[in-house]
Amino acid sequence: MKLKYLFVILFTSLFFGACTKPKAQQTVEAKQYIASLKAMKYDELNTKLKQDTALLNKLIKTATFTLQLTSHFSSGEKSKVDKAVAEFEIYNDQTQITELFNDYCKRLLFEQNFSDSYANSTFSLYGQDMFTYESRFSLTDDNHILEKKDSLFKPFKNSVVTNEKAYFFRGKKIAKANIGLKRIDSIQAEIGLKFPIAFEKFAIDKTAKSENYKDYTIEVESLKENIAQLKIPMALYSEIIGYQAFNNKNFRMNTSAMSATPMLAIDKKVSESLAELLAIFTDVLNEKDEKSGKEKLDQINQNHLYAKDNMAEFDAYVNKLSKNKEKLKELGDVGLYNEIANAGKKVIGVQTQFAIVEFPDDIKSIDVFVATK
Repeated sequence: MKLKYLFVILFTSLFFGACTKPKAQQTVEAKQYIASLKAMKYDELNTKLKQDTALLNKLIKTATFTLQLTSHFSSGEKSKVDKAVAEFEIYNDQTQITELFNDYCKRLLFEQNFSDSYANSTFSLYGQDMFTYESRFSLTDDNHILEKKDSLFKPFKNSVVTNEKAYFFRGKKIAKANIGLKRIDSIQAEIGLKFPIAFEKFAIDKTAKSENYKDYTIEVESLKENIAQLKIPMALYSEIIGYQAFNNKNFRMNTSAMSATPMLAIDKKVSESLAELLAIFTDVLNEKDEKSGKEKLDQINQNHLYAKDNMAEFDAYVNKLSKNKEKLKELGDVGLYNEIANAGKKVIGVQTQFAIVEFPDDIKSIDVFVATK
């Protein structure tokens, strides 16, 4: 058994995240690119932009690319349900949850994994992290389980987020990239927990092809017998806290199994940048006056160039891979997913979660429960 070392912990009772949209850049590279286009004769520029427009149209078509995994670990059981379960509810004693969370953090341990299966620069769907965490908050010193504490906090364990800030080897700070096979002493980290205190629900009928909830659209990929396959916007998926369904006798059922994987797709910002660049080129091509046409080129920014170059690289990779039947067979579903994710990391974003939700009996309709605060 690998040794475990006590964490150095900074913790908060709630975890919040925010992101900001980067501004378009007018870099030296973008200015040089614009200058090179302006230096051309107008006929020469038009010929060049027609070629680039054809390329952009091809890349925009590639940008409709999506990849999803449909593998699902089924419960393997299907039975007639003749008794309803209680409607979903949340346990929201915030004071008690916070106390349990504090205990969880104070007794948190980490285990260091010495394996080649992880790499900071490489995505792997089922890859192993360098560090895994476990808390002894619900154990006595002689390893007996404190059942009440364990059961009360169990629903929240998977919502705990560990944000590693610093690593220490022999008492001195060390960069993660330099850890290698060194067994570190401690980790400084922020531990967060986000838990719902209020929720609402919406229903998905068996016959529905899609369902709207607020500003989101949930696509029903399939709803057959006791299994539903749903495409859920990531922002909404992160707020979903439960599913229940009704069978044909109107008995409410809990889930019997569930799996979810992010759908790989071209990042929305990349697609938008390609469309913007195509619009600029089209405007120039439609402009008869050379001075006015070349002035329109000043709208080009670095985001446009990144999108064009990175998508061209990804497009070439996908075309090459699609012709390599032997490699595709060797990779298999998960291997292909990881391969595409890594090859396209400059252009791929995740906007949708592909969820497979299973119930014990045939589904008539599904209730989806969403945290509101």
